[in-house]
Amino acid sequence: MDCFILLPVEERRTTLMRPKSGIITLIVLFLMVVCMVPDTVLAAGAGKQTIAGFYKEESSVGWRESGSAPFSAADIQWNAYEEERLREKTDSLAAYLEKRDRGADPVKLAAEITAVLEASEVKDTLLLSDACYFVGVQLYQSNLYIKASDYFSRSVMYREKLDLADKRYANGLINMAVSLLSSGDFYKAYPLGMKALDAKRAVSGSDSSGLATNYLNLASICLELNDNEKAVTLAEAGLTVSGIYPDLVLPRVRADLYHVIGLSLYRTQEYNKSLVYCREALKIFETYPAGNAASRILLHNTVALVYRRLGQSDKAEEYFRRGLAIKDEKNAQDKYLLYINYSNLLGQSGQISEGERVLEEGIARVRNIYGPESREYFMMLVSFADFINSTRGGSARSLALYEQCFSYVRANPWDVSVSKFFTVKYAQSLANAGKYAEVLRITDEMEFLTGAHSPAAGAEAGSGGNLAAPAVFSEDDVDILEIRYAALDALANVAHDSHYDRQAVATGRKITSLYDRQRLELSEDESRTSFSTYSRDLYTGMIGNYVRLYEADHSREALEGIFEYSERSKVAGFLASIRELNAARFSLPAELAGLEAEIRRQTGFYRELIASEQLKAVPDSQRLATWESVTFRLLRSRDSLNRIFEEQYPSYYNLKYRNEVASPGDVGKVIGRRSNLLSYVLTSDRLYILVANSRGNKVITREIDSGFFDTLHRFRGILSTTPRTSGSRAPFNEYMDMAYSLYRILIEPAEPYLVGDKIVISPDNILSYLPFETLVTEEFRSPGLLYREAPFALKKYRFSYIYSVTLSSETMQRTRRFNNKLVAFAPTYEGMEISDSVLAAWPTLRGEIRELPAALIEAEDAVSQCGGRAYLAREASEETFKREAPGYDIIHLAMHTLVDDSRPAFSKMLFAGSEDSRDDGMLNTYEVYSLPLKAMMVVLSSCNTGSGILAGGEGILSLARGFLYAGSRSAVMSMWEVDDASASEVIHSFYKNMRSGQTKSSALRNARLKFLRTADQGRSHPYYWSALVIYGDDTPLWYNRVTLYISLLLLLLVATALVALVYRGPRS
Repeated sequence: MDCFILLPVEERRTTLMRPKSGIITLIVLFLMVVCMVPDTVLAAGAGKQTIAGFYKEESSVGWRESGSAPFSAADIQWNAYEEERLREKTDSLAAYLEKRDRGADPVKLAAEITAVLEASEVKDTLLLSDACYFVGVQLYQSNLYIKASDYFSRSVMYREKLDLADKRYANGLINMAVSLLSSGDFYKAYPLGMKALDAKRAVSGSDSSGLATNYLNLASICLELNDNEKAVTLAEAGLTVSGIYPDLVLPRVRADLYHVIGLSLYRTQEYNKSLVYCREALKIFETYPAGNAASRILLHNTVALVYRRLGQSDKAEEYFRRGLAIKDEKNAQDKYLLYINYSNLLGQSGQISEGERVLEEGIARVRNIYGPESREYFMMLVSFADFINSTRGGSARSLALYEQCFSYVRANPWDVSVSKFFTVKYAQSLANAGKYAEVLRITDEMEFLTGAHSPAAGAEAGSGGNLAAPAVFSEDDVDILEIRYAALDALANVAHDSHYDRQAVATGRKITSLYDRQRLELSEDESRTSFSTYSRDLYTGMIGNYVRLYEADHSREALEGIFEYSERSKVAGFLASIRELNAARFSLPAELAGLEAEIRRQTGFYRELIASEQLKAVPDSQRLATWESVTFRLLRSRDSLNRIFEEQYPSYYNLKYRNEVASPGDVGKVIGRRSNLLSYVLTSDRLYILVANSRGNKVITREIDSGFFDTLHRFRGILSTTPRTSGSRAPFNEYMDMAYSLYRILIEPAEPYLVGDKIVISPDNILSYLPFETLVTEEFRSPGLLYREAPFALKKYRFSYIYSVTLSSETMQRTRRFNNKLVAFAPTYEGMEISDSVLAAWPTLRGEIRELPAALIEAEDAVSQCGGRAYLAREASEETFKREAPGYDIIHLAMHTLVDDSRPAFSKMLFAGSEDSRDDGMLNTYEVYSLPLKAMMVVLSSCNTGSGILAGGEGILSLARGFLYAGSRSAVMSMWEVDDASASEVIHSFYKNMRSGQTKSSALRNARLKFLRTADQGRSHPYYWSALVIYGDDTPLWYNRVTLYISLLLLLLVATALVALVYRGPRS
């Protein structure tokens, strides 16, 4: 649910004089205009927020033209009495509004002024302008926004007749814009706001501090227009003015500017970053608590919604309650948003009766304040209907409420934002009831509105041709399209009619373009991951549409659509992060790229401190406040730096803002000859397998159920758990049965279409946890329970893994050399102390950390085989790693890891501690991101470096992923806690095979096969040999020396023969 910031800014006004003659009146009023101190100005800031159901406002320019009161100079006659009466009433109303005389009745005064204006012909145009101005102020404060806009328009018109562009003229323009904004007429508000900005600049002179409020208003309008980028730009301009005039710009203006940025970030799903800006605004309001009720109410609403999105329901409820407890002022707006959003939270947490009570209380309050015909009241009603529909199921009561709400739309056709909001809620209720045809009908009616809009510009703006903001879509537009797509997809499934699939594809492609645009606005990795989870349902749905179309006509277009959306459904956020990193590395001066990386690292450091402190039983509030302030300044610095990058380095912008994905034609370049790509997409009820190789492309569809997922979870548990040595036959047989069952689903359907034995797996969903080598290709029983005799897929195929074809095509680098520089790190942990903050997150670390003697041997062996440098024991420090690793081709790390599933950026690798180092000996994932690695391969021979939390659409958020992000072309990672001795044995053979010129996947496969041949009964279990897998570029790193020598010898022989033929002497 969106919100609107009302920011009253009080400026003193000189009392209107009452001279005795008309001439003196004009002279005195003219002098007053010249010398006037600023008037009472209404400044508003609007902000957008989104909750479940998404309410986003947008409006057309359909309201009547304002500023056209029938006052003609030829018809006006002098009436001294009425003019004197008008001046007296205007002065009294001004005194009340400026809090100089609170004994008057402003409603009565405004009515009396209005009566004079309508019944009399006043000749004093300046007086008419002032009278209309203050009536407009009173009407606005009474929530009569349309009428207020009309009177501000008349005030502005009178001053334009006098060619008088003073401060009140500028204030009249901005107040007209604010009134239109409050009424929902956003597109007329924007050009007026721009015109007001120009007018304010013209009268500001050397003091431009008042422009901060204008920028706030314009930023607020742009948020309502769903132009987040423009809103942030304008808010930043306001903050720049605030920085120049820190003593003249009111703190609450600065707070609201921060709030606008926070709202923009919230709407683009950058929740953590949004919270940082909102906290900064909260600090300002805590320092200056007097007044500002409307802004504080809305800020609490925003903070509550951010916490809700972050999954912290208790904190969300706390801020909802605190917001509702604020004593609101007469014109404090949008407390109704707190009622709506708080009730929604209560309903989703199962507190339905309490949620209904909160809504009913809010409806009664809004009806009393705004009236039963107001848009705010109908917003409450439609939210109540939605609450009843979602918590108690569709009912006649909810349908009656929806119909009542649409009466407002029919009465106010210009209010497009409310029309869209109502349509979204009603269409969703129909979809939930399975009334898909009705959904299509009402979304068809709205389809002409679901397009790009820009603020109206033209003659009334009067400020040149550069007023229109970029074309944007509202989130209601997206919601309507999403609901429409879901209805079409449902009808296609039920009716088996390709007509619906084609319509669904067309609608889905519109949504995809909007998703692409939104993803490019994100700057935080967490936000990109969250958005991938959100967008995945559309992408997998589109695969289903294209599959049905392909089954109907086997068209190339449908096949390419399947491949495209398979790629879109995987690691889109990770891909965007890597593109951003490469844009910085390849397009920016080294010092700027390094500065940006250092800001990222410091931001991660302070966020970790904050997160660790919050885990303590009694967090230190002073420390938290300090670290939050530092984090805020770092984010501000990074945002400023990014704006410079995008404005001054076009190549950076072009590289960063790419959204294309690979095509089927790119597959061969990624997987190589005689290789097969098996790309999986797994939903709750279907498995799609895309087979691609030199023979062509094939799509296989399998229906699955919960039993499939149960088998996968159970199988994964067996693989990652140390086997029992009881010799029982049951566990052995259970393993073989599950391994064969999964093989028949995952690999066997693709076998008729394979070429060669090389398979490149692009997994999806829970399949990311599965080493496919551990499946068996036929039913198997062994009297001796010998795992090494089982027909593992390892023995039949060579497997390697990629996240997606698109990601691999942009990161692969086929390079083999005679020599590759290798660096290995294997620390010892004697005497290492663990900080309290780390113990709070990993309480099992209490006591000494277990040593890894096999890791030392493994690191020395790697260097012995490949050459390079090993840092062992105390030498294997974090500081040394950060200094040395960027200069090596192969990085080998053998050490403990700490995996943080809830906060992947804070997962750690444990190096040796050092008292002389500024580093703590724990390398976080966020620190890896900032390392400028150029490695061809990183070997993470540590526990769980390939495991972590599974994020929908992104895969496993592992430590290894951080190294791929930092620049490594491939990573060898462990999927569970490895057995030290077994892992070292496999790694030894792996390096030996690599040195002989084998690909990485062949080298690892042959190392595993050798281990199996020599392992005893217990150690032949896949737990011991299958934990390590390879992701990324699979090309060899070394030449095959034997083949190379033979080739050179043959070349030498051929060269010798040619020389002999050329220089053969003549026969005698």
